[in-house]
Amino acid sequence: MIVRNHSKQPKKRYFLAISLASQSSDLLVNLTRELVDKRDEIKLIQFSIQPKSMRVSLLALKELNSVENYSKPIELLQELRNKFRQKLLKIAS
Repeated sequence: MIVRNHSKQPKKRYFLAISLASQSSDLLVNLTRELVDKRDEIKLIQFSIQPKSMRVSLLALKELNSVENYSKPIELLQELRNKFRQKLLKIAS
């Protein structure tokens, strides 16, 4: 079988990730999805960071267009995490 890359994206892709929650749940994903839906460039992923652990973290991913320019994506991810935490604090209080 021959596979072609019709989107012509580079073979190497670089991502920044920030941990939103160390133990993910459906509730946390739904809360975060409301914040992320407005931003197409950020993707959510549930992934076990610790090997041999049953804990699944909730991460926000941002693909980098160039490796040199990463300060704005870091600020964007940190802003998302702050909004997520503020939302959780409102629910808890």
